[in-house]
Amino acid sequence: MARRTLPLNDLSIKKAIRTAKTESKTVKSFDGGGLFLLVDKSGNAGWRFKYRINDKEKLISFGIYPDISLSDARKQRSEARELIAKGIDPSLARKMEKAKKANQQKNTFRSVAEEWLSKRIDLADITRNRIERCLKHDILPAIGNVPVSLITPQLLLEKVLRPMEKREVIYSAHRVRTIISQALRYGERIGGAERRSGRM
Repeated sequence: MARRTLPLNDLSIKKAIRTAKTESKTVKSFDGGGLFLLVDKSGNAGWRFKYRINDKEKLISFGIYPDISLSDARKQRSEARELIAKGIDPSLARKMEKAKKANQQKNTFRSVAEEWLSKRIDLADITRNRIERCLKHDILPAIGNVPVSLITPQLLLEKVLRPMEKREVIYSAHRVRTIISQALRYGERIGGAERRSGRM
């Protein structure tokens, strides 16, 4: 008969850390369901989750204890087990999510707009200067650091257009709207922006 794993609690975690330090050895304290706390000889502890998928045993980290609490680690375990039940590798899902976030940060409106403007060699100097002023004063301070995939018509209305309308610069607001639309369309065309469900 397999020995039952007793869930961890604050006392058992403290005991595991104390044992690792006093006996100068690595200690594993199991919570069940693949989750365990790995404590090194110095008493540094971190959460690990062991699982099987596609007939392979794998291991991922859930973070450092106590930065990640027992309840937080259990929540991550539940989320990982849900992915596994759907045939999705939690480790791969995590890597894809990190890559997605990194891509979002890379493709901000500022980077897309600046690249778009640099490609517009057809513009007259007066037009280019006007666009640069609009970007500098009205657009980039509001949405320059926002990933283009997160820009929606509602966001533009609240962060850019309404503030301009309150300043009663209606003509400039129309111009700004056109600049934003052209920059976003450029981003979509080169594949640097994800397709958005809404349009301006």
